[in-house]
Amino acid sequence: YEIFDTKEACFLAAFDAVRGHLADSIAEAAAAEPTWPRQVVAALRVVLDFLAAEPDLARLLLLESVSATPAITLRFREAVLSCVPGLALGRAELADPDSLLPETESSIVGGAVSLVTRKVVAGEVDRLPELLPDLIEFTLSPYLGSERALAMAADAAPG
Repeated sequence: YEIFDTKEACFLAAFDAVRGHLADSIAEAAAAEPTWPRQVVAALRVVLDFLAAEPDLARLLLLESVSATPAITLRFREAVLSCVPGLALGRAELADPDSLLPETESSIVGGAVSLVTRKVVAGEVDRLPELLPDLIEFTLSPYLGSERALAMAADAAPG
């Protein structure tokens, strides 16, 4: 209480610090890639590797934040939805960008968060990088088609 007025304020500061670090890491990894699909792969890899290396922070971000106070839950929701604009850039890969439903990106992000969260809940944080091929295929298929997304997933699979 010397630094923060409430536990909630402390939690939000920690959440924001971790989110900021992760956002910076994602931006750096994506900037090194020449195409949008490869940027998505780089972003997914960074997130999974970071969470696997930091199981306590994975729990903070994905578990504690959704069962805490309404303000913390809202911050989590905002963080998740902040991924939508970057994913929506994939519409440029389509002949008809309006062929996807407006909710496509938020649905993809929500599904990806759900898959990752299930691993965290199961105590399998160290196995998160194994999700990379599935998440690549799941995320990129609406934009690239299943065949091309599957090929990119296969390229990213651990050898």
